[in-house]
Amino acid sequence: SSDLLAFFTPTYRPMIVPPVNWTSLYTGGYLSSHPKWKPDLIRRMTIKQHRDLSHEKLTKAKEAVNVAQQTKWAINTDILDIIKELWFKQGGGIGGLPHADPIELPPRPWDKMSKDEWLEFKTYNKELVSKYSKTCADIYKENREMASKRLALVCQIQIAEDYSKYDKIYFPWNLDFRGRMYPIPTTLNPQANDIGKGLLKFANGHRLTQSGRYWWKVGCANAWGEDKVPFDSRVEWFDKNKEWIFECGNQPLEQQDWTSADNPFQFLAFCMEYANGSGISYLPVNMDGTCNGLQHLSAMLKDEVGGKAVNLLDSEEPQDIYNEVANELSNIIDKDTDKYAQVWKGKIDRKLVKTGTMTTPYGVSEYGLKDQILDSAKEKLEGYTVDKFRASVYLADKLGEAIKNVVVGARNTMDWFDTLVEESNQLFLKWRTPLTDFPVIQSYQKTKKKRINLFIGSQRVQLHLHKKTDVPAEGKQKSGFSPNFVHSIDACMLMETLSRLFHERNVREFSLIHDSYGTHANYVDDLHEILRQVFVDIYKNGDILQSIKSQLGGTTEPPKLGELDLKEVLISKYFFH
Repeated sequence: SSDLLAFFTPTYRPMIVPPVNWTSLYTGGYLSSHPKWKPDLIRRMTIKQHRDLSHEKLTKAKEAVNVAQQTKWAINTDILDIIKELWFKQGGGIGGLPHADPIELPPRPWDKMSKDEWLEFKTYNKELVSKYSKTCADIYKENREMASKRLALVCQIQIAEDYSKYDKIYFPWNLDFRGRMYPIPTTLNPQANDIGKGLLKFANGHRLTQSGRYWWKVGCANAWGEDKVPFDSRVEWFDKNKEWIFECGNQPLEQQDWTSADNPFQFLAFCMEYANGSGISYLPVNMDGTCNGLQHLSAMLKDEVGGKAVNLLDSEEPQDIYNEVANELSNIIDKDTDKYAQVWKGKIDRKLVKTGTMTTPYGVSEYGLKDQILDSAKEKLEGYTVDKFRASVYLADKLGEAIKNVVVGARNTMDWFDTLVEESNQLFLKWRTPLTDFPVIQSYQKTKKKRINLFIGSQRVQLHLHKKTDVPAEGKQKSGFSPNFVHSIDACMLMETLSRLFHERNVREFSLIHDSYGTHANYVDDLHEILRQVFVDIYKNGDILQSIKSQLGGTTEPPKLGELDLKEVLISKYFFH
């Protein structure tokens, strides 16, 4: 009902007037000045961060956020109409939409019986009962997940409906403590899922130039999933398939090939814009870094092997580190005689290793790798009687080994980070980023927990109250430094790239995710040039590892630098692609 939906509607929504420029930690974004409602420039600050940052100018950070929130957006009503038709009239379950109704349980493969008969039946039919129970458990889990997805979708539709009457809307932005940028409104924003992104377009369209048409086609191919081949091949893919792409855009409810895309609703937006035939585009074209965390770690160490694997060096076609890791993992398993190795043989692919490889620069643990693999194990080992949990633990260990073999330099750097934290005498780690001079304060504190018993009638309810202390959480200080340091570097790269594009190239439309930079197709050449120059500038003015060692007060020398010439990034075609 609308009343129930109103209860779940996000507190922070898009704006219909330009957001206020940020001028301090507490002034900017929304027009309201209510201190208890209005978000700060840096979200979820601790008391220590409030205190230490209150005297900082944060000039570059405020400039970048102010640029981001000037982008004029609009609701893509063509996509909104299709989503409403598929959801409200056809029940969803297509193009990434959740099913509108819960999945029904299959009928029991046995007749109704008494309790004693059931106990006897269960004893002699363990496999049948176990299989049925697992099937039901999977359906229960999927229905629970679908419930949250349905709520998110309905909220997205409602917000899009509310704002569809406006020619332009805006998103106020702020930062986390590492300097990473986020739109403040949730659910529907430029960092949302495929449905959320598909519902948005730039308010100002531009007639495509020759260069713009090229990058528009690349963007269309990327949305389909044709993003691991050379740019020219992506353009050729579009030209080869433009007839059915036109049909999808012209009759999306009848010609539903678009639903097979990696990003169905973003792809459909390209299809519908193509079918429109005006030659004016309103869509963002995004360029993604190749495992951006590893790109930064390889640059810090000037690691030629890692750098080549993540496209810091020029090549005829994009390098795919995930395939390299998958091949290495397959080789390790093929040589192993462990019983779990036999189970995994022939089942290793790019998709299985991607998340683990991508999160390695951010300090993912073996337990984290295991959890990532467990979901894949349920699908890939379907029908096997093997213990899927233990099989996942085995593969997580081997995946960690494969990643280390492919990106040796990055692993060594992360190990050195751990040593650096142990040597530092700082209770709460602090450092500044290159170029933007952003002050990062890693303020992880221990908490005191107090349990409170409440009674509602005869029913006891336990509440746990957590209060932060001034004592640092040493374990989290150590485990958090590697991911936070890398995130702070990719954040400073985004800030600087954004500012230069705005001031030097007069670019006004931006679609931003931390390692995915988007703008109008006509400005993608400018985007490519500036982001490469910024990356090189981060590392050319001194040794970044020596700098962080000095800032944290470490004593152990960092790993020996390699011979990678970072100027090669300037001509690397697939550095971001």
